[in-house]
Amino acid sequence: MSVLYVSHGHPVFAKGGGELAAWRLFEAFRSKPGFEGSGFLAAASSPDQLPAGSEVVGLSADEWLIKRSPNPFFHDTAVNLCHGGQLHQALAGRCFQIIHLHHYLHVGIDLVLALKRWFPKAKLLLTLHDYWGPCVYEGRLLRASGELCSGGDPEACDQCLGGGRRGELSIRSQRLQRLFGVIDHLLCPSLFLKQRYLDWGVDPKKISVLENLPAPDSSHQVPLSDSDLLEQSQEIPLVVGYFGQVNPWKGLSLLIEAIGLLRSVNVAVQLEVNGAHADDFESIPDGVRFNGRYEPEDLPQRMACVHVVAMASTWYENSPMVIQEAFQYGRPVIVPNLGGMAEKVQHDFSGLLFKAGSANAIAIQIKRLIQEDRLLSNLRANIAHKNAIKIDECDCHQKIYTKLAAV
Repeated sequence: MSVLYVSHGHPVFAKGGGELAAWRLFEAFRSKPGFEGSGFLAAASSPDQLPAGSEVVGLSADEWLIKRSPNPFFHDTAVNLCHGGQLHQALAGRCFQIIHLHHYLHVGIDLVLALKRWFPKAKLLLTLHDYWGPCVYEGRLLRASGELCSGGDPEACDQCLGGGRRGELSIRSQRLQRLFGVIDHLLCPSLFLKQRYLDWGVDPKKISVLENLPAPDSSHQVPLSDSDLLEQSQEIPLVVGYFGQVNPWKGLSLLIEAIGLLRSVNVAVQLEVNGAHADDFESIPDGVRFNGRYEPEDLPQRMACVHVVAMASTWYENSPMVIQEAFQYGRPVIVPNLGGMAEKVQHDFSGLLFKAGSANAIAIQIKRLIQEDRLLSNLRANIAHKNAIKIDECDCHQKIYTKLAAV
């Protein structure tokens, strides 16, 4: 069976969770017996990643980078989709049985429809990573005002876009209906995400919940020498780790504020920020260190330097990869009580939940780890037990591929 993975970015150039999820599947299946000829098609992050005048460039015999779609509203395609065009020629001679989409953003709806024409016997599978279907404004179910949104209200969508765009919204809706009409099955990494798409009108028979593939095993339990000492002496600082991208919706400023609140009352705590630089922020309190960007291979070493991982996102994140990675390395997670984050973290068992948007609420949960006897070690023990229960996401994906191909 040959699978074409389609992603909104290539992890060499864009290291978001969705891009990594698509790439990990490609890496896992390209080496599996019976999956020879699988490929990876991704949108370029910037024009300079393609030669001048090119719409498609081959990164390897089975990897292609295409010109990025410039329109996230209508999800147009920037590639010539005619027979004999650069993309058609690049894929000529292939015989994909499954086309596994990880987004249509940056790729374009018309390109997906063209793939269906070129490979009429192939089944189309779409893994959803966010809310671009029901939410035209950045796909986060977060209004322009910063308020959380339930989605699906054309009037509210029009307001987020500045007004006067109801006609365009109707055209967009028709294009999305056509796209979702040709998709054979949808995968959601969280129940929360699935429910949002059911509310939007997706057929319940066409949608399932399946977690993204984790990173390849390297070191599930990264040792931290002073974990036990931490709970015997408040002089040893609790080290909180932030990992991942930085944007206005990730809430890193809230986390930094929480550290400042704790340090102001002499609580021994330190924040290690991985994924950003200090010059991205105006005011940095003592106890916050920026370690810059990192590659996946750097993760074990950086995880070994923290006791707990924290997120402070202000939107309904679906299934953040950082939670999966933290658990893989035996680290409890502090997250807001929103969306898939609250679904993935069990309060007082595998991590701690706090009221979203509140630096004080974050500070309270961090302080608990320092003051409550054995809380940190109990959380770590629970995660170790959780990790011992093996779930083979790769095998689950293969079963879905086989079932779809047989229909």
